[in-house]
Amino acid sequence: MMKLLSAALALDGDYERATLYADLVLEKEPRNADVRNIKALGLVMAPKAKLADLRLAADLLREAIRLDAGLPQGHYGLAMLLKSEGKAAEALAALEKARALDPE
Repeated sequence: MMKLLSAALALDGDYERATLYADLVLEKEPRNADVRNIKALGLVMAPKAKLADLRLAADLLREAIRLDAGLPQGHYGLAMLLKSEGKAAEALAALEKARALDPE
């Protein structure tokens, strides 16, 4: 239930609350790749995101990908973060992986 609430809050643009609910889910399900992806999104999109939040988001996405290499959202999110860090080659590789997993 909290996983769905976290996702719904993220879709609604309430990233701070989405992150809080993601934390609650991860306490019980630390290997949940989808929720790691949601938390990363919340950290990146939060109005007061800081550099430390972006680094944590990248770590969360890398861990989500490690847990579920078939998660296109994780690869895409990581690609966007890598691009913002000026790591074009790594970003392109992550983006190509996301596209291969979800061509549409």
